[in-house]
Amino acid sequence: MTIGFTLSSLLAAGVLLVLAAVFGIGAARRPDLWKTLPRERVAGTFLALGSLAFSAWQAQVLLEGGLARYMPFVWLLVPVLTVLACLYLDFLLTRALGGVLMLLAPQLLQGAFDNHLPARPAFSAVCYLCAVAGVLLMAAPWRFRDLLERAALRPGVRRIAAGTATLTALVFLLAATFNLMRGSATP
Repeated sequence: MTIGFTLSSLLAAGVLLVLAAVFGIGAARRPDLWKTLPRERVAGTFLALGSLAFSAWQAQVLLEGGLARYMPFVWLLVPVLTVLACLYLDFLLTRALGGVLMLLAPQLLQGAFDNHLPARPAFSAVCYLCAVAGVLLMAAPWRFRDLLERAALRPGVRRIAAGTATLTALVFLLAATFNLMRGSATP
């Protein structure tokens, strides 16, 4: 079960553009942003809720046959896990952001394959790099905090981080634009 390729490309681009703004503008204007943002509970809770709901939606494909009867329990786990994550998980926003990047990668790869996107190997490499970044954000969220701190202190690091996120977002925007212009079957 996949969401539309254009929608998932635009969502990935939006997430990356917000990251670019955090590194490019936020780190410059608020040098202490690295202390608060990675552990932000409210935004992290909403992002985690979205990630968990998207995971449950994707799990519908996996639970077939005799396992289909467990699907309501998977949906019941979404709010329970969201509350538990809010209460007990440190670096909630960073980990939830990693979850979003990891969950979007398979959608983007499947959409690129289904829509015969040109330059699929390059697009796939960008998707896999985003997935690896998501894994790193979930496994070592303090590295995101450290990168934000370095971006606040050093303009060169700030430009590289914001530029990398912006260029990656442009790849996804180009893919969405190409898909819309071509008028494919999975918008």
